[in-house]
Order: sequence, then structure tokens, then C-alpha cells
Amino acid sequence: MLRKSGRFLIGALVCLTVLLQCDCCDASDTWERYDFLRARALTLSPKEQVQLGIKYFHGQGVQQNRVVAVDLFRWAANQGYTEGQEWLGHCLETGRGVVNDQKLAVKWYRNAAEQGHSGSQCHLGRCYYHGIGLKQNYEEALKWFRLSAESRNRNALNWIGVCHYFGRGIEQNYELAVHWYEQAAARNSKEALSNLGYCLQYGLGIEINLTRAVECYRKSAELGYAKAQEHLANCYYHGRGVEKNRATAFGWYKKAALQEEASATNWVGWCYEQGYGVERNPVEAVKWYQKSIEQKPTIDAIMNLARCHRSGIGTSPDVPKAFSFYLQAAEMEHPAALNEVGYCFESGTGVEKDHAQAIRYYQLAADAGHIQAQTNLGLCYEYGRGAEVDLEKGFQWYQKAVEGKNPQGMHRLAMCYQFGRGVTKDEWRAVELYRQAAELGYSASWNELGLCYEHGRGIEKDLAKAFEYYQAAANAGDNWGRNNLALCYEYGRGTEVAPEKAFEWYLKAGEENHPRAMYRLGLCYSHGLGVEQSEEKSAQWIKKAADRGDSYAIKYLEN
Repeated sequence: MLRKSGRFLIGALVCLTVLLQCDCCDASDTWERYDFLRARALTLSPKEQVQLGIKYFHGQGVQQNRVVAVDLFRWAANQGYTEGQEWLGHCLETGRGVVNDQKLAVKWYRNAAEQGHSGSQCHLGRCYYHGIGLKQNYEEALKWFRLSAESRNRNALNWIGVCHYFGRGIEQNYELAVHWYEQAAARNSKEALSNLGYCLQYGLGIEINLTRAVECYRKSAELGYAKAQEHLANCYYHGRGVEKNRATAFGWYKKAALQEEASATNWVGWCYEQGYGVERNPVEAVKWYQKSIEQKPTIDAIMNLARCHRSGIGTSPDVPKAFSFYLQAAEMEHPAALNEVGYCFESGTGVEKDHAQAIRYYQLAADAGHIQAQTNLGLCYEYGRGAEVDLEKGFQWYQKAVEGKNPQGMHRLAMCYQFGRGVTKDEWRAVELYRQAAELGYSASWNELGLCYEHGRGIEKDLAKAFEYYQAAANAGDNWGRNNLALCYEYGRGTEVAPEKAFEWYLKAGEENHPRAMYRLGLCYSHGLGVEQSEEKSAQWIKKAADRGDSYAIKYLEN
């Protein structure tokens, strides 16, 4: 309870705040009144000054005014009152009501900490941990956390758990981290509840218990901790420890996003883009991705914005802008972004084509373990794009990509074995690799398997098997597979002759600008194969094929 003079000062300082903000009175007169009120404030005890300062800091029963709050905290601090010193340190550290001064903040934390003030001891430990206002020192941080924890300060208990978890200032030990998190969580530390939930979810220092993890996240989330709100949303999104519910997930993501938890803000964008738990709205998705970057430039949000601008999702297509986002993510050494930048330079997408730059970025991504970049780098060396042709290097990079189960890398490595490019020719090994890539859904490998069975390369000739593999490739959208399936129907290879089906598959591939299929369509129209004869259409299709470099079409026109 404040004394009567304190209650008088609350009203008086409110009036002063209004006077300072208006032009209705003389400024010098106003400041004279402030000096009078300041003198009255100094008659309060340090404890009452802090209590009054807290009211002004939060705007509790008075108009919020953190400048006045800082003055009150300073008067109490200068009298050696530890709680006033802690509050003054907090204001100086965060720049609330006073110019930010982290070194001075540490000074006040230390003054209070050395007098045994638990909260200030924890603050000082946190400053040592993060290097705020002084040189980072994990051992010194842990020392102050332990001193604070002697008073069972829940924040200090949690911080000791953090030190054990990351091995900072002490040897890493997940079991001990959990021990300290549990002590802090029992005292309703929202951070510790979230940390404990994470350990329970992933079995770090404790047996996996998804149900209990969700309980911890929920308690922390309900206490307003944004990171726990995001963790809880993830559980609902994926159905981990709780029944999957995307609408509930979206609600928790949004709560965290409104507290400027950048990764949660990105998730809100993703839910809007995909229509998960909320009506699909790509335009709104782009807005949330942008908000996420403004809060904190996270890789996921940057990559999502790049994809949206490249493909015109929720915004007009803007390939140069997409490239700028990929480049931003690449500067953060993100492997997928490095690969995308390499592709943009190779294809001239959003930036001038530059094979030397392409191979540079592919190399960076490949060295970081990005398996598609390893395949792309292999292609550069195999075909001399941005570097001298080096079949052995190409082969080596394809091998690395295969270790990562990259289907295109498997396909390219198979071709190396089939044709002896950078390695001794081995058609049997080629067939095995084509088969592995096909099982991973790489449609071009189904087509190559068809060719192997049709011509008996590395395996016994079997036209019926060849037909099956061509059919699988064609159904998966591979245009060479469509062309070769059409040939099977045209000539009865592994199946009955069916001119109409042959024409149908040639047409599907031809409409996607496949040169060989265009040439075969021209022949179909010329001979009336599966379609009404038309020399005009025949000429059109054969010319299209020749314009796209098909050697058969070019030779046909020359003759």
C-alpha cells in the first residue's frame, strides 16, 4: 500500500503528463511543477518509488509514462534499493523510457546481484550468457545462475537447464538439463515448460512421451510463451501427441505470430497458401511471409517468398525479385538456396546467364551436402557448362548424389555406366541404377529400362517388359516414354498393333513440344495412321520438329 502522499503523486503526475503534452500552459511553469512533484516523490520510501514506477511502466491505473517510471526507479536505485536497481537495469538494457545503455544496465544488475538480489543475479547471468554489455562468458553466466537458483528463482533454474542442454559453461548433459527444467517448470516457468516439452517430444535426456510433451507446451502456451504456442501448433498440425487438427494449429500459429515469433508467422503464411485450417488465400499468404521476414529474416520465409514470386502465387510473377530472395537465402549459406541461385545463373532465370557463376553456387551447395546440387554439378562437368569437360568429375559427383538417394543422380550415373562416360562401361550396372531411380519415381528411368529390355542392353531382350516400362514412363509424363510407347502400338512391339493408340500417344508428347513425337505425328498425318490423312498437317508437324532440331525431321525435309 502506498502512503497518502504516494496516492497524491499518482494523480499529480498524471496531470503533469497531460500538461507536458499540450500547449495550454507555459513550459517553464510546467517544469516548475515537475520539480515540485519530484521533490514530493523523493519523500516516498524506495519501495514505494518502485511500486509507483511499476504503475507508470505498465500504465496500471495511470497513463503509461516510462520516462517518469525510470526517474522513480533511479531514485530508488540511488538509495541502494535492489529492486529499483533491477528495474533501472531492465529499462537501460531494453531502452524503455531511457536511452539504451547495456553497459550501464550491467552495472546496476551487478550492484543488486552483489547484494544477493536473486532476479538481478539471473539478469547478470543472462548478460554474461549472451554477451550483453560485457564480454560473453558462459562459466561466469552459470555462476550467477547458480547463485540466483539458491533462492529457487524459476528463471535461473531454467537457465541452468539451458547451460546443461547446450554444454555452455559446463559439459553437455541432457539428463541434467531435464532435471533443472522440471524444477523450473514446477514453479510455472513458461520457458522451462516449453523446453521440457521439447525434450519429451524428442527423447532428449528423458523417454519420449508425446502426450506429456503436449501438456507442457499447452501450459506454457497458455502462459503466453510464443515459442511454446508454435510448438503446440506443430503438434496439432502433424498430429503428434494429439489428434491432428489444422484449424487449432492455425489458431496457435497466429497467437505466436502476433507476438512476432517469425517462424510461426511463416507457418501462418503456409496455412493460408495451402488452405490448412483456414480458407485458402495465396495473397494473404504472401503478406504473412513478408511479415515473417520483417520480424526476423528466416530461411523458410525467404524461400517461400522466392517461390511465390517465381511462380506467381499470391502475387504477379516476378522472376528477378524471386532471384533476389534466393540470393538473400544463399548469403545465409542455405544449401537449397545456393542450388537455386546456381540454377538461375545456369538458365538465365531472373538474372543474366552465367555458367561460371552457376557452377560456383552448385559447388557451394554440393559441398554442403545438397544432393540435387551434386547432380547439377555432375552435369556441368559432364557437358562442360562453366568448366572444362571432365567426365570423371561428373561421374564422381553423380556417385555422391546417389549416396543421398537422388533419383536424377542415379539416372545420370546409370548413363555413365551404360555409355562408359568417366567409368568403364557396365550395362548390367546401368540397368540396376535405372531400376533404383525408377522405383523412386524418376520417369526417364522407366523409359531407359524400356530401351534396355527392347534392345537387350545389360539384360535379356523382352519386348513385353519393354512395353510395360514405356507405359509406366508415359503415364508418369515422360515424353520419350510416350513416343516409344506410341512406336510399340504402331509396330506391335510387345503388344498388338493399334494405330489409333499410337497416334494418341504421339499427340500427347507432340503437344508438349517433343521434337521426335512431332516428326512421328507428321508421318501419321502423311500416311493416315490412326488419323485422317492430311498432307498440310503432316508438313506443319514435321517443320515444327525440324525447327526444334530433330535430325529425322531435318533429313526428311532435305530429301
